[in-house]
Amino acid sequence: MKNTNIRVIEGTATLAPLDQLTEEFAKDKWDAHLIPGLRYAPHTTNYYIDFQRIPVIFRPVVKEYIKHRLSTGVTVATLHRGTFCLGNLTPSRIVCTEEAFQRGAVKRILQA
Repeated sequence: MKNTNIRVIEGTATLAPLDQLTEEFAKDKWDAHLIPGLRYAPHTTNYYIDFQRIPVIFRPVVKEYIKHRLSTGVTVATLHRGTFCLGNLTPSRIVCTEEAFQRGAVKRILQA
């Protein structure tokens, strides 16, 4: 069964659709055009989910949370707004020890 929802971008014709998605999720700035099923308004220019403002220690957890939110059918604007707000979490505002990180303190913050 061929997945026709994924468009081939110039220079990526040799990548399989799953490889394209895996490659996109590895980046710190995701393009909504390359994520199948992600809804976005065609009249806007905001097609990105940007993780660059999020402190590095939080990025893997935030990316997993955003991947989960993708399955709920939210729009790219909602995800962009969420990552923008989470980017305001600086290490000086949140004291995150390795132990707290392991206990899931960051996940609880994201779910609030």
